[in-house]
Amino acid sequence: MLDPGHGGENSGATSAITGHLEKDYTLDWAKRIKKLLSQKGWKVHLTRTDDHEIHLSERGTMANEWQADLFLSLHFNS
Repeated sequence: MLDPGHGGENSGATSAITGHLEKDYTLDWAKRIKKLLSQKGWKVHLTRTDDHEIHLSERGTMANEWQADLFLSLHFNS
């Protein structure tokens, strides 16, 4: 399970170089990683697929419901 950090009103860090938001980078990265892993036969779920906030407790619940063997939370620093 890939967890693109932040989302919605919670934008995370702002890039010191580009000014883009962490929530956008994490979502883009999660979608790219999902595609690569899926091509290798992995079954991959994302905690979010668009720009909305999911609370931390919900993320853990989702992982349990999907019986995830791995939970990777993605974040960037500014």
